[in-house]
Amino acid sequence: MAPDRDAPPENSQENSQERDAQERDATDTNAPPDTEAKEVARGITIMKGIIRHRDQGLVYHLDWNSDKQAIGPNSAKLTSYIGTLVRMHIPVSIAKWNLKSEELDAKKKAIWDELQRTFEIPDDRRRYILSLAGKRYRGWKAFLTNTYLKDKDGNFLEEAPGRPKKYEIFIDEKDWAEFVKQRDEDFRKRSATNSARASKPAYPSNTHDAIFWISRWCDAERKKVSENLYRAKSMHTLSYAHAIRCFIFGNLIHFDIGA
Repeated sequence: MAPDRDAPPENSQENSQERDAQERDATDTNAPPDTEAKEVARGITIMKGIIRHRDQGLVYHLDWNSDKQAIGPNSAKLTSYIGTLVRMHIPVSIAKWNLKSEELDAKKKAIWDELQRTFEIPDDRRRYILSLAGKRYRGWKAFLTNTYLKDKDGNFLEEAPGRPKKYEIFIDEKDWAEFVKQRDEDFRKRSATNSARASKPAYPSNTHDAIFWISRWCDAERKKVSENLYRAKSMHTLSYAHAIRCFIFGNLIHFDIGA
């Protein structure tokens, strides 16, 4: 098996987000409960179909963009299946996805091996795939924290409930008890600090919103290029830094399209 050398490019949004996620690994980030709950159910349904097709000898084809990220019709299936495998293999009691542990490494290998049996994934995509798995793991724990350990106002409950019956297939009693224990007073203080920081952005509201939507727009344009929806010889999308600079100084945002 090839070494883990295929990370997203150093200056890419993917790599930046992954570093940020690792830094905040100890404190769950927010996850929309309805979206995550539906994704869990969808993941189980997709898993059943994948297993059925795999038994028939089918391996799903994946396309890759220039940043070596999965695209195409089977990419959503891949992402959903990764989430299901993470919930099945990685206990919620694991404090951090990037924890140095032989046991955790073995579980990550099991996820990788299963994905390679099911999808056409080159060996050099391993690090990228596991970074996606890490994001799904953090989202899963955030969902459990926000849905079962907090009230409707986002405050931690005085007394934590027992293991969610709905997800007993993924969580055993011992792991749930450790998961709850990890959300101690220090964890809650960090969570409150992060929530307060998120509610008070560094930029004034209007500027912050504009930068957010410019960033979203740039993302959409990059995706269009990656999916080859624009059949131009070349198209240069703006970096986030340049998009923000154009916004601040009132310059026109434009593309240079090859002839």
